Amino acid sequence: RLQLPKGLRRYRWCTAVFLASLQPGLFAWSFETGLFKRPSLVPDDFFDFKVDTSEFTQADFLRRYALAPSDFLEVSSVKTGQNGVFAVQGMLRLQHSAREIFVWLTDPEESQRVFSAHVQSCNYCKPLSNSTSGAQRLVEVSKTGHWSLLGIPLSFESTVIVLEDWQELKATYRQKKPGAMHHFSGFWHVVPVSDNESLVQLYTEAVPAFPVPSLLRRFARKVLEDMAGSVLQDLQQASKRRLRH
Repeated sequence: RLQLPKGLRRYRWCTAVFLASLQPGLFAWSFETGLFKRPSLVPDDFFDFKVDTSEFTQADFLRRYALAPSDFLEVSSVKTGQNGVFAVQGMLRLQHSAREIFVWLTDPEESQRVFSAHVQSCNYCKPLSNSTSGAQRLVEVSKTGHWSLLGIPLSFESTVIVLEDWQELKATYRQKKPGAMHHFSGFWHVVPVSDNESLVQLYTEAVPAFPVPSLLRRFARKVLEDMAGSVLQDLQQASKRRLRH
């Protein structure tokens, strides 16, 4: 059986929490940034992003990926341990409407079906607040995930606060309490390209509770990129199954 490098074993539970929190049903939804902002259910600094995400706009996303082929998938690192922050972003193009995909990401039952390879169960999904217009919903979600890291099976529970924005089709999330991760937040954003094609953007960042030595940062970056990629691949495979039926 493969073993984690000795220096990384103390971080295995940090990795487990990171993996679980990537599950889409766990995310909080973000509000549109700009000069004129719609009222939000949470304050601007609620998700406490360590990386400036203001450049991740819908317009820029479409400019970069609108011509990408169907099922195009890309994952890259944004931060690799600078100031303790690890961050990745990913993109996927799917042949489904944006709203349909958004339901897959936010509905607990749909999400569990789509990500069944990595979600053992949805323990609960508790509504916290709703906007008067119904465009936003704040929820607390707990899931049990199961992953394999270098052949080592991991099972763990993760609880996040999620802001669902049904107008932007964007889900922004953060962990409920610090634990193995001192900080964890991110978002999913579904952008329509046409009536039946969409781009899906994933961004997530984490600050482990224990500093990762510089010698292990390259390995940690590869692990996080692989985790984000596997979640996007789950979504891609679910899309293909539904297209066949």
